[in-house]
Amino acid sequence: MAGIPQIKIVFDRRKKASAVNPGTVEIEVSYNRERVRLSTGVAVLKQQWSGKEVVNHPQADHLNEQIRRVYDGIHEKMSSIASTKGEYDLSLLKKVKKTKLQGSSASFLDWLEERIDMRPVTESTRKQHKVMLNCLRDFGLIRFFSDLTPKNIRLWDDFIRKRVTAQASVHGYHKRLKPYIVEAIQFEKLESNPYDGMRIASNI
Repeated sequence: MAGIPQIKIVFDRRKKASAVNPGTVEIEVSYNRERVRLSTGVAVLKQQWSGKEVVNHPQADHLNEQIRRVYDGIHEKMSSIASTKGEYDLSLLKKVKKTKLQGSSASFLDWLEERIDMRPVTESTRKQHKVMLNCLRDFGLIRFFSDLTPKNIRLWDDFIRKRVTAQASVHGYHKRLKPYIVEAIQFEKLESNPYDGMRIASNI
């Protein structure tokens, strides 16, 4: 057996983090020139990360615990693989990653509510995001990650237009949802953005 796997925490691998856009936190496992990365489900702004941990975030302790839990879980899994097979096999971790990507039946609305509560915004902004969430709940066709399709976004747009009287309000619902769609992709809960190539009509 050639050495042991190297396991490390990686922030913002895609170099997209800024003062307003979050970067994801991943666990990277390297062994015999193979490399597998798994999401921790954590994404924070550039100024909220230092060294190997979350800082200056209202839920820093909770997020760091979540990262550590994923890290320890992977370390334990690799140790278990070695003890039963006598060698490390990163293909098993790749299957775990694929399963996570295919787990699109998980509740998008529950995840969205959690992300809204964690988002570093003012309470007035948070209330606006909760209004968007409640609108999605009332709409009923977007409940799971697998429901996030261009067709359902169009139908939700129609639904919104029946509830509000100003185009600015319609645009606001979509504007508040879009950042969470991007986060879902970063967390590997979605493979594509249902808004890609879509133009929301300006008239009501």
